[in-house]
Amino acid sequence: MDMSLNASVSGLNAATIRQNVTAQNVANVYTNPYAPKEALQSDVFPVGTKVSTVRENTVGSNDVAREMVNLNENKNMYSMNAKAFKMQDRMLGELINLVG
Repeated sequence: MDMSLNASVSGLNAATIRQNVTAQNVANVYTNPYAPKEALQSDVFPVGTKVSTVRENTVGSNDVAREMVNLNENKNMYSMNAKAFKMQDRMLGELINLVG
């Protein structure tokens, strides 16, 4: 797969994992003694990202407002990577049409 497509696919996968973690936090917002989780991302050489680990957030308690911000951030991350993937696919299609 093209490196530019790999970057978008890895971003889509990371956003999906982050969304699942956030959904789990929202589902357990009033569950005691539930410790909220957070997904930590890292770079992938040469391009891309991945969720390197999911760990308990020991800093604070589960907060609905923070989780809503996370949901919005995850949605935007997914949307941007999906748009980049579609654009790269269109560009590769145009290149094939020009060469072929």
